[in-house]
Amino acid sequence: MKKLLKIYVFILILLGCTEVYKPKPTGYFRISLPDTIYQEYDNMLCPYTFEYNQSATIKAKQNQPCWEDIEFKSIHGVIQLTYKPVKSNLDTLLRDAKEFAFKHGVKADGISETLYIDTARRIFGIFYEIYGNTATNYQFFVTDSTRHFLRGTAYVHSQPNIDSTGPVTHFLGNEIRHIVETLRWK
Repeated sequence: MKKLLKIYVFILILLGCTEVYKPKPTGYFRISLPDTIYQEYDNMLCPYTFEYNQSATIKAKQNQPCWEDIEFKSIHGVIQLTYKPVKSNLDTLLRDAKEFAFKHGVKADGISETLYIDTARRIFGIFYEIYGNTATNYQFFVTDSTRHFLRGTAYVHSQPNIDSTGPVTHFLGNEIRHIVETLRWK
């Protein structure tokens, strides 16, 4: 009986040791996104106004009127805005905006274009959503097709990894949409 019990315990020990060790998957830090409380932005030098998130700060770029960075320091993100007047160069501006968005196609899993048309405010444009581990996941341009052209792109200051930066990039994409939906030409 003791011999049978020893064999039984030995078999249980062998069966219990067959599980293969598996390390835990890589975890990511929890990201606390800012609240979405908006205020109006109206730079007297720029021919547009829009609403932006109160948790952001807007910094003008030197030597470039109406080129601005909307910085979200708490999440290490930025939306870069570039304004150019339209002076018989709309086709060049449109081509450059599209080329800049599709330049990320090499690393992207896909790119979707969404038209934005608001005839009442004379705002026409395209949102680009770039899927995958790219430097930017959201870009846009808007124009009134006669005088104004505004282009923007969202960046996260970290190594592109959609698994860890996904919440931040989606937050910045929503902020871009809010900027465009509240944009007014002066």
